[in-house]
Amino acid sequence: MKHLSCSVRSLRAAQAQSSDREPTAGRKKGKRAVAVALLFACLSACDVIPSRDPTGERCVDVRGTTLDGSLVNIPTDLANAPTVLLIVYRREAQFDADRWRLALDQLDVRCRILLVHALPTTFGVFFAPVLRHDLAGTFGLREKPLVLPLTGTSADDLCTQTGMGNSQFAHVLVIAPNGEIVFAFEQGYAPETVERVHTVIEQHLPAEADIPQRPISG
Repeated sequence: MKHLSCSVRSLRAAQAQSSDREPTAGRKKGKRAVAVALLFACLSACDVIPSRDPTGERCVDVRGTTLDGSLVNIPTDLANAPTVLLIVYRREAQFDADRWRLALDQLDVRCRILLVHALPTTFGVFFAPVLRHDLAGTFGLREKPLVLPLTGTSADDLCTQTGMGNSQFAHVLVIAPNGEIVFAFEQGYAPETVERVHTVIEQHLPAEADIPQRPISG
């Protein structure tokens, strides 16, 4: 029994030494995963801002950088063509946003599409690197120009304008070339609603819309 006890102690000591020698990359990855979980847990606590219909209002000024490093100033930089914002306030809304994006791509809509991952409240700015890193590992190279992470006051302004009700779904905004929100929806993807979005986009196209080619989704 004495030899067995010694063997157990030796095994535990060897495991401890092995653990000490493990690469720090794995530990950092684990810490990032915990941070991402905390990030979205905090976000769920913000789901008390009631929904509101911003249709007819000018879209708030929102500044950010897409995953490919491009600067975006909404709605100033987007004012020469209609733009669709698919706003994700909670992680579970990503699936709904993907359905919207895929359906709009299949209709070959003539507009810009931005997938906005917004983390409102001022403490969100501390999670900005975590959010960006998490999204960068989720989306492919061709999709990075479409993805706009927002934290802190920029996200606050957008959240205040749309509210956060039904945040298990993507919040869909169509912005006209003059910066006016001409369509808002937050009830989840539906084929007939996608057709409505398509119609609204076509109604607000300028005579010669300058629309850059959008990356292929998927």
